[in-house]
Amino acid sequence: MFSFRLQWGDILRHGLVLSAGFTAVVLLSYWIEPLVWANDFPPEVQDALGPIPPSARWFGVVVFVSILSMLFGVPYRLGRKLRKQGGEASSFASVFIHALLVLMLLNVWDLLVVDIFIFGVLKPDFMMIVEAKEWLVENVTTAFHVQAFFIGVPILVAIALAASACAATAPGQTAALLR
Repeated sequence: MFSFRLQWGDILRHGLVLSAGFTAVVLLSYWIEPLVWANDFPPEVQDALGPIPPSARWFGVVVFVSILSMLFGVPYRLGRKLRKQGGEASSFASVFIHALLVLMLLNVWDLLVVDIFIFGVLKPDFMMIVEAKEWLVENVTTAFHVQAFFIGVPILVAIALAASACAATAPGQTAALLR
C-alpha cells in the first residue's frame, strides 16, 4: 500500500531529543512549582490542595506551551527534513508515519522512564506534593500510568497529523498532500 522505507535513525534521534527535552521540562517544572500538575489529580485531591496560586497557573501555561511546542516542533522538523530529501520519503504518508513514531517513542519513554521509573520507583521528594502524597501512594499505580499512555495515543495522532500537514504545506510544498 505504502512504498517508503522508515528512516529508523531519524526516528530514534528525533524521538530521543524530544524525550530528553520533555523529561527536562517535566522535572524542572516539578522542581520549580509542583502545583503546576495539580489539575492531573482527582477533585478530592484538588480540594485538599486548596486554590492554586496565580503564579503556579501562569507557570503552568509556560510549561504547557513548552511541551506543546516540542510535541509539534520536533515532528515538524523531521517532516521538513524528509520533504527536502524528496522521493518516497517525502510523501504525506511517510512524513505522518515518521512523525507518529517519534511521538509514540516519547509516549513509551514517558510511560517507562518518567512515570514508572522516576515517578514510581525513584519518587524524588520534589515531585511529591505533600497534600497529595497519600493519594499518590495509594492510587498512582502502573495501571494508572498505562491508562494515561493509551489516553495520549489519539492526542499524539492528532499532533502528528497537524505537524505532517504543516510540513507538507510549508512554502513550496503544497503538492505534498496529494502524494
